[in-house]
Amino acid sequence: MLTNNFAGLISLNCQGNSINYGVCKYVDNSVASVGYSWLKSMLSGNSLKLKKENSSSTGIALVLGTGSTPPKSTDTALEALTEDYEVVTQTKDIPFSFSSSIVTITRVIKNMGSAPLTISEIGLYAYQVNFGTLMLAREVIDPVTIQPGEKHSFTMDICVQ
Repeated sequence: MLTNNFAGLISLNCQGNSINYGVCKYVDNSVASVGYSWLKSMLSGNSLKLKKENSSSTGIALVLGTGSTPPKSTDTALEALTEDYEVVTQTKDIPFSFSSSIVTITRVIKNMGSAPLTISEIGLYAYQVNFGTLMLAREVIDPVTIQPGEKHSFTMDICVQ
């Protein structure tokens, strides 16, 4: 489900001036009241981030969690973010011709721990240089349990349905 953050970023990028900056909120639920012209450059180009990033890095990443609460447009963060894995690869595909798919991001992870890892939610996070992190989309999936040493692929397709 696309969040209010995603809708707010699209809206703010289509307007020359707006008083609606309070729509977008960081993962800590604080108001993200700064410029939003960076959205286009994040979705295109070399902007994939492999792990939770600090505030000095701009880009987007597919993040994984263990939460199970159904997604809402007002969600600002994954219910239960986990980083108990190693990112093997992450890819981003943007169709060059018109398609219902806007951007598809796939992340392959490997459970490096000694216990099974269960993933049940996926989020698309945008890291904004020197400001903070916004969640653009969140999905709850059927739980996937990954045994120690195993790899698994997760995909989020931002699309028109």
